[in-house]
Amino acid sequence: MTARLTTYTNTSGIVGEYTSSNHVTEVAQVLGIEAARRTIVNEIQHTMSAHGMSIDPRHVMLLGDVMTYKARFPHIT
Repeated sequence: MTARLTTYTNTSGIVGEYTSSNHVTEVAQVLGIEAARRTIVNEIQHTMSAHGMSIDPRHVMLLGDVMTYKARFPHIT
């Protein structure tokens, strides 16, 4: 798998610090496990708020921790 995130952040005219991705595996490969954890948390919060639901941020962060503690990303339904 090629890391497209690296390609985009190194493109002239694109500010890498303001670039984001929702591809958790790619974020982990390019930026590390903590960035992948943050991506998971952001995606959960965005999805829930889009459906009119609110979850305590501590619970979402705990879910992000559980999903990344082995540096793998299990699916949680």
